[in-house]
Amino acid sequence: MTFPSFEWWTRPYPAAVFTLYSRVEFADLFTTYQGVRHGVLGEVIEQAMQAGAHSVVAEYRYLDADYRNEHSRFYSTTFRRYPSVAHRLHYFEGNVPSSALDADGPTAFSNYGYLGYSVMRPVPAGPVGRTVLRPREDLIAQVSCKAKDKVNVFGSELEVVGAPFMTQESQLGVCIHVTAWVCAYAHHKRSRVNLSEADFFVNHCVVGASSWGLLIHAAVGSAGGWGGLRTKRSGCWA
Repeated sequence: MTFPSFEWWTRPYPAAVFTLYSRVEFADLFTTYQGVRHGVLGEVIEQAMQAGAHSVVAEYRYLDADYRNEHSRFYSTTFRRYPSVAHRLHYFEGNVPSSALDADGPTAFSNYGYLGYSVMRPVPAGPVGRTVLRPREDLIAQVSCKAKDKVNVFGSELEVVGAPFMTQESQLGVCIHVTAWVCAYAHHKRSRVNLSEADFFVNHCVVGASSWGLLIHAAVGSAGGWGGLRTKRSGCWA
């Protein structure tokens, strides 16, 4: 993933399909989004594959509410011109054919076993944005901070139950921001609380032995606004 400019981020087509068990296609997908901390994306893809993923549909023109908020409040004010549009990777159990992206035919992504998604941001230090993946079968009972998330993939209404995740980075989404966001997003999805009103909420949200191989304890008194990680929040400056 090279970052002298972001011209490559805009694609002339809306989506592409990758087969995770093809070395060439896996390498293409991974090198595109690995950023400077490639282990994070590697862990996400590994967890998706352990949950049964065989295919990835990359959606190239995704307006992500979280990243748009971050972009308007922070990234657009920096000296580097960050794109405001994100990409989104969708993980499927089945082998999704390229014909599934045919704009002239009906979409039927529900036929391929949806496992979740990862929003990819044009941020070198932390490209992995909002991520919700179905945990492996042996971890489902141990993941407590999970919720149902509904997704529209080119007209197909899909859903996934998992624990939200986002990678931290050094400019805006530092550890306390990401921890607060994880708790607020899970609470928003489970209790339908508007994230713009979630400042009062975050209390002892625990993800035990989560699908990310981590134990996250959050006893935070303040959560970010609608998905965004505000630059002045919880006494932290990004």
